[in-house]
Amino acid sequence: MIRPAISTDLPALQDIEIAAGAPFRDIGMDAVADDPPFTLDELTEYLQLEC
Repeated sequence: MIRPAISTDLPALQDIEIAAGAPFRDIGMDAVADDPPFTLDELTEYLQLEC
């Protein structure tokens, strides 16, 4: 079941973003893999906007 994120989900969302970028390193796209996840402040802002 998919549900809207809640504030306690935000650190896990950062982990998911990092993990999603990792396979790009295998194909030589290190810049994508090294791109940092959104900060907790940014994610909180999106959460408040219900995006």
